[in-house]
Amino acid sequence: TDGVGMWRALRGLFDTNPPLVPYRAVKKPPPMIPELLALPSVARRLAWRGKLRKTIAPRGKTLYRGLVIWDTDAIRAMRQQIGKAPFNLLTSALAIAEVFERHPHRKRLNVGLTAYFPFLDARNKYTVFLCKVKRGSLIEITKQLQKQTKSKTLGWGQQAVRSYLLSKIPDKAFGKIVDYYRKQIDVLISSLPVGQKPITIGNMEAVISCHPWELTLPYYFLLVGTRHQIHVSFTSNFEERSDFLDLRQGEIPPPPV
Repeated sequence: TDGVGMWRALRGLFDTNPPLVPYRAVKKPPPMIPELLALPSVARRLAWRGKLRKTIAPRGKTLYRGLVIWDTDAIRAMRQQIGKAPFNLLTSALAIAEVFERHPHRKRLNVGLTAYFPFLDARNKYTVFLCKVKRGSLIEITKQLQKQTKSKTLGWGQQAVRSYLLSKIPDKAFGKIVDYYRKQIDVLISSLPVGQKPITIGNMEAVISCHPWELTLPYYFLLVGTRHQIHVSFTSNFEERSDFLDLRQGEIPPPPV
């Protein structure tokens, strides 16, 4: 299941909390138009390779996991300084900037951002926007994400074309092709807005995190957001410092060198 499906299944365990972002019904895109528009970009992306893929830990090796809590007031202050940008892209850019700082030898990373399509009939209503992000300041990274995710129609077309191609692949080759797609992504970021108020169970504050037992790509982040906090859990193939993802109050992280 996807994050939204998992949250809906577990929602009854938590106290009543008005949704932070309502998933309103939207019109389905016109048939075939998104797929046709997406063909050139899908073809280009077939050649993309992850920059950190050789460092994936073999099965049974140590994965590194962590959890930090971000204050959304501090992030809103950053947003005021850098100009208007979608909140979820800014928080994703913060995580990407931290990965760049952790890997100073990398000039670009392939980043997967999950996007939710409420009109889909499938259990999994998510797709992944694959973005190529160059090293830069927080403002520059945010603008790159904005530019590459602004067309939801194109994003849906890319996913539909990939799904169609995978459906035509013989069973013996399916695993290898899926593994190839996974190795295109250096950093996968899922954003899940869960409520306007703090997360509680029986009026006791709770924290939501997600740490996979196995990891098929170098970094996975889950950003669980409320109006006041973002619970940021990460799993990676790299040992991180204790201040990894530790944002300073109201400050924009300096551009990576």
